[in-house]
Amino acid sequence: MIGQISGGSGIEVSYGAPALPYVPPNSNNPIQGMLRIHNTTLQVFIGTDWISVSLPQTQVSVNSDTRELLEWAREKRKREAELEALMQQHPGLRDLHDRFEIFRALCEKETV
Repeated sequence: MIGQISGGSGIEVSYGAPALPYVPPNSNNPIQGMLRIHNTTLQVFIGTDWISVSLPQTQVSVNSDTRELLEWAREKRKREAELEALMQQHPGLRDLHDRFEIFRALCEKETV
């Protein structure tokens, strides 16, 4: 059983009430308050009958900043793949790209 789920950088966690403890079923002699899983439903014995218990739903997702960052990364990866394909087809473009990267590195060193 999961005791706690916490969010972190880029992760959001939303949940309802705390989960209930699980007691293994004893169908021969159930006692009041005993819990069991019947098919996919949590049930509690109320002394005369088993009733279904609704459980809170926990959802873990990434926050909006992380979604935007992932979308940006996907787009950047796509553009880089497209550029690489173009440079494969056109060697002059590869040469120009390499020269640009050298020039940019020189400019960055100059401004530091």
